[in-house]
Amino acid sequence: MFSRVLDVFRRGLGPSIRPSEAEIIRIMTGASLAGNAVTEEKALRFSAVYACVRVLSESVAQLPLKVYRRKGGERQEASDHYLYPLLHDAPNPKQTAFSFWEAVTASLTLWGNAYALIDFDTAGRVTALWFLDPSSVYPRKTEKGLVYDVGAKTYLWGEILHIPGLGFDGLVGHSVVKTAVESIGQGIAASEYAGRFFSNDATPRGVLEM
Repeated sequence: MFSRVLDVFRRGLGPSIRPSEAEIIRIMTGASLAGNAVTEEKALRFSAVYACVRVLSESVAQLPLKVYRRKGGERQEASDHYLYPLLHDAPNPKQTAFSFWEAVTASLTLWGNAYALIDFDTAGRVTALWFLDPSSVYPRKTEKGLVYDVGAKTYLWGEILHIPGLGFDGLVGHSVVKTAVESIGQGIAASEYAGRFFSNDATPRGVLEM
């Protein structure tokens, strides 16, 4: 599994960039030069990152997602289409449209990719979309086409809704947090240092003698 992850990461960087395995591990684990590990989850504890992700996610989630059909040269709202309530109201029995698209947007802004498992009925129609944790999904190319490893299961491309962010191979988007790991790492390190400093009553370490 780890070798496949390294392969996907290298393909995402493009053929002209060939980092060493040690450098890839450092980037993938989020180790910054500031000395702290920066992951998508930890980045959310940094107030600047959280504020940006929250504003983007809530702004996108409150926009109505509708289904339209073309009739002649006009576009008409197709509220009678079977996909309309799935996209506009609730993609699955446990989530509203707002919470689902909020999670999708947050996933895009942090991991650079968003995934959802597609449920079908016996007629082959979509009945539900289930949000997937992006940290547990690994897309890869095979002789049979694009597949997705989710835990111990492998799904075909038609079984997963994949919304990629900025990327260069047409397969996966780049993690925004991993790309900006140094800036976020410095911010987190400064915040943690300030917290330790003030918890010690702003008393500096050491003693000056003269």
